[in-house]
Amino acid sequence: MSDKIKRAVAALAALTALALGGAAIANATSGGGSETNAADEASGDGDGHVSAAIDRQARAAAERATGGVADGDVEPAEQADPIEDPNDQPTPKGAAYEVEISKDGQALKVFLDSSLKPIETQRDAG
Repeated sequence: MSDKIKRAVAALAALTALALGGAAIANATSGGGSETNAADEASGDGDGHVSAAIDRQARAAAERATGGVADGDVEPAEQADPIEDPNDQPTPKGAAYEVEISKDGQALKVFLDSSLKPIETQRDAG
């Protein structure tokens, strides 16, 4: 094999290795591993994800509205599922996000609209 072909094969192999390595790193940092997803499902978390910016803004809005501490999840609002949790109250109309808050030893959910304005606060059923 000529030197030119050997160098081309070596360069192609190097590029392939870099691409595969980059894909593996991207998958690891994005939480794409099955262990993370299984842990989220087991804990009841992972219903939905919001960006870091929305997470910060939603927590701040919920804390201002209630005077509590946003120490739980921030998730996209979903319709209550009475089969999954028979104590769930209906999700307020227009709710885009729900934030778990603690206030005076009570667990609460604050529902926010898409502009992060508070719509309703409910006792968290669990």
